[in-house]
Amino acid sequence: MPRPDPSTPPRPRRGPASGRALPLAILAVAAVAGASLLWAPARSTAPQPTDSGLAAALGGTAASSPEPPETFPAASASPSATEPTGTPGPTTKARTSNPSPGPTKPPSAPKPPRIHLALGAWAGQPWTVSSLKSFSSMVGGTPGAFITYLSWPDRADSVVSDERAIARLGAAHVMTWAPMGMDLKSIWRGDHDAYVRQYAKGAAAYGKRFYIRLMHEMNGDWYSWGQGVNGNTAADFVKAWRHVHDIFVEEGATKVKWVWSPNVRYGSLLPFADLYPGSHYVDWVALDGYNWGLDPHLGQPAWQSFKSIFASSYRQLRAVAPGKPVMIAEIASTENGGDKAAWILKTFLQDVPDYPAIKAVFWNNNIDGPSDFRVQSSKSALNAFRKVVDSSLWSGTLP
Repeated sequence: MPRPDPSTPPRPRRGPASGRALPLAILAVAAVAGASLLWAPARSTAPQPTDSGLAAALGGTAASSPEPPETFPAASASPSATEPTGTPGPTTKARTSNPSPGPTKPPSAPKPPRIHLALGAWAGQPWTVSSLKSFSSMVGGTPGAFITYLSWPDRADSVVSDERAIARLGAAHVMTWAPMGMDLKSIWRGDHDAYVRQYAKGAAAYGKRFYIRLMHEMNGDWYSWGQGVNGNTAADFVKAWRHVHDIFVEEGATKVKWVWSPNVRYGSLLPFADLYPGSHYVDWVALDGYNWGLDPHLGQPAWQSFKSIFASSYRQLRAVAPGKPVMIAEIASTENGGDKAAWILKTFLQDVPDYPAIKAVFWNNNIDGPSDFRVQSSKSALNAFRKVVDSSLWSGTLP
């Protein structure tokens, strides 16, 4: 600018073979003792939610029976491949009845999610503590992280105060760092080193973790660091990224986590591998993508699901950077062409958990031309987003 574990069935009871009579002596003993020879183990059951009434069924937990996650070879090498791929639903176990009379135990309550994802947001620009608090109040809670945007050469003398201000809100911070108007060769040549080094010294003085999303959407042609703009090449991008990263290491700003964030691929955009700086220079990978609906934009107007926007790019990203955690750094939907409230609920409570490497998602609360991407674009959309905020699935933060 993304199962319930099957219950163990009760073992079938084994009885006498068909067509044979039990010896009368055994029947007599059983009658005297008053005991039943045969009993079937009882099995507890728990109701499963239906697909109808999405908002009511999801209301704060991930829905059961989402689409099965897509698999691909690169993911097998990742530590996240063994992590749960969705929110587990109610589980049941076979229980053996006690022959003596007694009270029947009620079905077990649904278990809470075993994963907790970070819900993030961009709340407007320029950001202030007041604007972040106002957004939190509107959506019914403070997101686990905020994303902000900073143009070069701004605020190098305010790193510590900026980071402390966001940290006091109880949120992590992803700072999108944009060298607006600057070409890549000027960055790797060192033309802007004084500013970069001053910012790195501020990050080192802060001494705590925050995230820098440097030169985002580099595979597009709409920013000065984009491909084909100002004579930029993929090699220039990799060289510029590594140059900035190395300055931070030299200044001791090693708590910073680096987020590499291309746009979702479409058309003639370069393959991700051509622009990847390397695993030693990247801590997180990210994607940006939107449901533009029927609003005019670069692509063909169409109402799109999370899967149709992100699935292909997610697979390619995992192949390029196996083992790296993934964030969706920009996502939003317009109202034009479908049900935005249902889209929000399905995206966050059903679709995202099907992609186990995704650990954080940031809603871009913005108006872009005719597209109103804000969660408050309608009462129903805001109520849906508030349900996501209330969900225990989205109660995490960035590590």
